[in-house]
Amino acid sequence: MALVCYPLKIFLPMNCIQYARISLKKSRLASVARACNGVAEIISLDRNNDRDKVTLVEIGVWDDYKSWNRSEEYLMKLRIGIFTVAVVLFALGTVPFAGAQTNVSMSFNGSYSAVSCIGPDGCVGAGLYGGTINGVNVGPGQSVPGMICDDYFDHIYTNETWTASGVQVSSLNSGNIGSLTLFGNSIGVSGYTEVAYLANLMLTSSGLTSAQQAGISEAIWFITSKGASGALASGSWGYTYWQMAMASGATLSQYANLYLYMPTPPGAGEPQEMWSLVAVPEGGTALSYLLLAGLCCFGAIRFRRRPEASVRLS
Repeated sequence: MALVCYPLKIFLPMNCIQYARISLKKSRLASVARACNGVAEIISLDRNNDRDKVTLVEIGVWDDYKSWNRSEEYLMKLRIGIFTVAVVLFALGTVPFAGAQTNVSMSFNGSYSAVSCIGPDGCVGAGLYGGTINGVNVGPGQSVPGMICDDYFDHIYTNETWTASGVQVSSLNSGNIGSLTLFGNSIGVSGYTEVAYLANLMLTSSGLTSAQQAGISEAIWFITSKGASGALASGSWGYTYWQMAMASGATLSQYANLYLYMPTPPGAGEPQEMWSLVAVPEGGTALSYLLLAGLCCFGAIRFRRRPEASVRLS
């Protein structure tokens, strides 16, 4: 579009001229200056009562109607693009991203490295359990030494299989721990930090005796059950490891090597929540790539050179 006056010629972006056209139709010349500094001369003429010096003021098509129509089409595409990105961002806001839960298959082969007899259920398997996590064998003789149960009152049985939601422990925080873990609503971040310290100790330490492994399991169960899994006698391995966990000063963010597997669905009578070193696929990764690609495409469209038109004072 073009504004034709005298005697200056100024080139402005098409979107600026569109605004000027609308403003001039409504005789709101002052608003043009806020949108387009290049037409300040028009404002000056108006404010100084020098309108008689303007021989002609008109709004017309600079090239032809098609060029104006193309600019309208560009603006429409831009609005659609902004709306689409907003919808995608909203949708992705409800989808878990890296570190979120991902379904994994679990199995227990009946093996365990220790036995604990301090709780109300009598003697039970403790320490490192054998089985598979997402098809990866864990247990004695494997690259991953096993998986650790943090749930005293639920049970698993030899050759049992189940589905769990896996999450990287370092991604847990006060905002998600209640929904991504079995006991987050009762023991919170501090409780899971203590359990993480103990699980990491058992999974990464060599030379632990079966009694020590049983003690670590007892300390873990004591934390998650708030003492209901059996008293920890002063001086016992369970009591010693519990004290160590409380005094560790650890944070969940330092345990990027650990993964937690919560049974789905969770609840009484379901399999136990487990800890191990088998990484799980990161939830939302594919969507992250799609979002990035979409934003790149939108950016390429948004920052293309816009069509130009001229304001000509003549």
